Amino acid sequence: MRRQLQQQLAPLRRSDPPADHAESLAMADTTWVDPQVVARIAYRSWTGRNQLRHPVYRGVLEDRDVSVA
Repeated sequence: MRRQLQQQLAPLRRSDPPADHAESLAMADTTWVDPQVVARIAYRSWTGRNQLRHPVYRGVLEDRDVSVA
C-alpha cells in the first residue's frame, strides 16, 4: 500500500505548502504535494496545536472528488 501511495503522490510533489497555514505545522522531513488525493485517516483526537493525535492512514478514497472532500 505504501509503494502505491508513493507512486500516486510522486508526480504531485511541490517545494512549498499548498495552504498558507500549513508551513507552521511542518515537521523536518515534510514533503509537500498538490491536494489531488483524498485519503481516509483514523485518529484519536486533536492536539492543542490543531494537529491530529495518533493518525493512521487507512487508504485512498478513489470515489471522492478533492473539491468536496
